[in-house]
Amino acid sequence: MAPIELDHQNSNLQPLAIFATHLTTIFILIAIIGRFIYRGNASLPPSQATRHRESRRWKHVQVFVVLAVLSCLVAFYFQADCLTLSYKVWALERGEQLPTGLWGEHGIFGGREDAVELQLGRWAHDTFPMVELYDIVFEKSKRAWWSQQLLLGATAWSVFMSIEGRRRNIQYLWAYNILSHLVGQSFAQNLFYLAILVTPVSFQQYKEDSYPPQPHKRIGSSNFNKFSRGLQKAESVAKDAGQSTLFKVRKRFQDFFAPKPTSWVPHPALYQFPLAVNYIAIFLTSFAANTASFITIIAIHYSFLFYPLVLDRLVPRKWGTTYSSSHDAHRAYTRIFKFISVASFVLYGKATFVAMLDNTPDSHHHRHSMLFTHQEEHRSKLERGSTALAKVLGAINDHPAVGRAGWDVLLCGISLVMWAAVRGLDVGGMLESSAIMSKARKEAIEEKASQVVDGVKENASHVRDEVKGKATHAVESVKTTASKAVSESKATATNAVNAVKQRSKKIGNSIVEEPAPTTAVKKGRGRPKGTKNSPKPKADPVHRSTRQSRAESEADLDGSESDDEDFQPNEVLDDAEGEEEMDENTEAGALAWGLLAVGGLGVGSAAVLGAEVAGF
Repeated sequence: MAPIELDHQNSNLQPLAIFATHLTTIFILIAIIGRFIYRGNASLPPSQATRHRESRRWKHVQVFVVLAVLSCLVAFYFQADCLTLSYKVWALERGEQLPTGLWGEHGIFGGREDAVELQLGRWAHDTFPMVELYDIVFEKSKRAWWSQQLLLGATAWSVFMSIEGRRRNIQYLWAYNILSHLVGQSFAQNLFYLAILVTPVSFQQYKEDSYPPQPHKRIGSSNFNKFSRGLQKAESVAKDAGQSTLFKVRKRFQDFFAPKPTSWVPHPALYQFPLAVNYIAIFLTSFAANTASFITIIAIHYSFLFYPLVLDRLVPRKWGTTYSSSHDAHRAYTRIFKFISVASFVLYGKATFVAMLDNTPDSHHHRHSMLFTHQEEHRSKLERGSTALAKVLGAINDHPAVGRAGWDVLLCGISLVMWAAVRGLDVGGMLESSAIMSKARKEAIEEKASQVVDGVKENASHVRDEVKGKATHAVESVKTTASKAVSESKATATNAVNAVKQRSKKIGNSIVEEPAPTTAVKKGRGRPKGTKNSPKPKADPVHRSTRQSRAESEADLDGSESDDEDFQPNEVLDDAEGEEEMDENTEAGALAWGLLAVGGLGVGSAAVLGAEVAGF
């Protein structure tokens, strides 16, 4: 009997193994990033451990943890819905039986006779689920309007992550990038925001030939060290043999790939040329959907997302500029984010125009009924435009794959708005990074605003002095009137007392004194009258001390008031150099939301992240 050949395409083992590997990789990457965030929070300097900063940091961490969890749940829900729908369509097209549920009759885990066996191997071989999902989100213009924003936002975020990761010495940047593909862009973005919150940057100034106090352990650092140690061993052997070639190779290798200081900025062309290639690939995605070249174009885009992470390792130091301070160095990146903003706005405008044009209905439509054989109704441009806009925005409900991309865009936008508000970004810096406002225009507006503020302050000071003078005059007049009234009342009271004394003296002289009785004097009611020789009662020491203490306290109060006039409060010391102290700014969040609505996720990301990098 001949052996039976196994049908590998019908085996469920391979797709289940791929699915298990997918989930395991996600959990491992989350554990790596979570461990770094935990260690970063535990190793914060004492200046960041104040009660005010801890409470504020904890509030911000809670916000982005909630957004990260929400993004993860939404991504898993739509991913499961996409795969389930894809399998159902495949099974119906090929006449395969679909299970009615997990348990029970005709379920996946039913009895031996009633169980429905899944054909996951054949389904994965015929459809290629991941490629199919990418084709679905780009095959129509209204769907590409959502998915293209996700690619534009990922481009700006990748550049931002490479700059801030090197600036703050954040490790495992590749893990965030991989998670953005496996789970979602918003999920990885919120995790990176959490890493920034627990890694405060130190704005120290470095000289041209100086390096940060702690080396950056980033991509390729371990391999670089291993290769250097190997070259050192080979060099020692070569020296013994009288050779010096390996020494020259090692020297050249170290000079070429040596770590750069944080104040080093590569030439803008090293960013702009790869960015241009990436944007060309994004432009071609909507045209290459459902073709053989679609995978190549998507691969070009995703390969660029890893390029900024290794740029400082791939180019020599002379291909960039070393600034005197890291703050000035990061302001130089504004030019890169302007380029990102302009290119993103052009592609977003093109996608919006094509989507609105394809989904705008005709200017006339017809209705037929039993009573009227033909009726023609004219549609205005506003009505047609609103219908097209509703179709474009409603494409998020066309398919679970489009829903996943659309909700990822919305959650990324919400995270950007919250980040702009939490970090208190400068509105002018956001406009400058988005290429809406130039630096000269920004300085002119700031100068004009400062002049207006100075004028308002000067007018306010004049009004304050005038009001203060009037109030002083009124107080002095009241004091004068009160003193006159007090003196008059004192004189009146003195005259009354003198009159009463004179009247009492006259009455006492007119009274005839009776002779003193020889017998015992009967005690009458009341206190006995005192005589001239009777000793005067002594003052209560307790009462005297109380009066004295009260008088002393009043004297102290009078003295304290006079001292307060010359008291000058100490100036509040500024935070130590290098500590971040940013106040929340809802105006920056509102501007970020407006830029997202006008220019899409690419322009909004360039504005917010560019202002964060430049330190506005």
